[in-house]
Amino acid sequence: MGRVLVDGTVIHSGATTLVNVGGGRHRAGVYNVLPRSLPDDGLLDVCVLDPALPAQTALKLMRNGDHLGHAGVTYARGTQVTLERTDGNPLHFESDGEVVVSERSSITVRILPGAVPVFANDQRPGG
Repeated sequence: MGRVLVDGTVIHSGATTLVNVGGGRHRAGVYNVLPRSLPDDGLLDVCVLDPALPAQTALKLMRNGDHLGHAGVTYARGTQVTLERTDGNPLHFESDGEVVVSERSSITVRILPGAVPVFANDQRPGG
């Protein structure tokens, strides 16, 4: 069980299959998990899946970003995202392919505009 807040507003609370937070559209070079993400807009994108969308269906839909709008999918954008475990267990998460084991029950990710130089092409959607 978990809760996800974007800029202090709860966007999801309950059973959680996947939470993905980032500033780029694709994951693993195959999945368009964050299809509205732009590398230079100063916002974090977050996609939350709950069990209403079966995992195998989600994987198929995420190849093209077609998961948005389906039951069980919540998508939001903001400058700060907080992920919380609400069942008393520690929150383990993945960062850049590495699993981070922690005793914490929550993590907050904040955008730092201008912290990393990004080249973006204004002639191409998504940079």
